[in-house]
Amino acid sequence: MREITYMGWDKEQRFLFIVGGLGFQDGDLTLIEAPIRQESDEYDAFPIKGYELLEYTGLVDGWNNMIFEGSIVRLDSDEFWRVAYEAGQFVLQSRDGTIQRSLALYADDPKLRVIGNVYEDSDLFPTEKS
Repeated sequence: MREITYMGWDKEQRFLFIVGGLGFQDGDLTLIEAPIRQESDEYDAFPIKGYELLEYTGLVDGWNNMIFEGSIVRLDSDEFWRVAYEAGQFVLQSRDGTIQRSLALYADDPKLRVIGNVYEDSDLFPTEKS
């Protein structure tokens, strides 16, 4: 069984963090446990609308970095790929979105490297979210 972990993107303060927990009401996700400010160890519950959730894929790269949805990765070439969740699986997407590969094909590839994410490194992989 894989570990269930999420990163959160604070849309207002513009920083990433490991999510402390999630809150549900009537079956709907309503709250996220997030740091009270960037680089804080103190967490509190906030309405989910101010945050974007990024799911952990269950995989690590060649340097043992966790790979999340929204990660920007590099294989053995100079090409960058964005990790996304499509059609029930995590995939690598090309910059223009025309090429898509299953991330599972590279699960044990030591050349796979996380080099950033679509939020903090939008210059490497421009998207509508950056």
